[in-house]
Amino acid sequence: MEKVTQEEQTFDHIKKLFKTGRYDIYDAVRAGFFENHCEYPKRDIYSVCEHCGSKYKDEKKEIERREKINAFHTEESRLYTMFKDALFLYHDLDGSQERVQKAFALAWDRGHPSGYHEVANVFEDLVDLIR
Repeated sequence: MEKVTQEEQTFDHIKKLFKTGRYDIYDAVRAGFFENHCEYPKRDIYSVCEHCGSKYKDEKKEIERREKINAFHTEESRLYTMFKDALFLYHDLDGSQERVQKAFALAWDRGHPSGYHEVANVFEDLVDLIR
């Protein structure tokens, strides 16, 4: 399976693939639909003074680092929401129902340390209980 590009990481693209019937939530995880392509910056906020050679905290670097961190977390949030919506779509569930949200929260708590694939596995085990 070919990895998706960052431009292809959209919910509409996942919906189209699900409609073909040859693509499931596990394929979407393996294809990288929910992988964050944003760089998480290193803690390199110091510069060296040209005159004396001492290190100092570079405010410009710190601002750039914060912006990259914010972009990373914004993308993580978008991918999380997209995964959740794709999981509900795959199982033909209404994500606005409280029992569906609770099942997802339980699946997330149990599975997310091992990744989206495991969250999908745990959620699938709970689907029969919430239908």
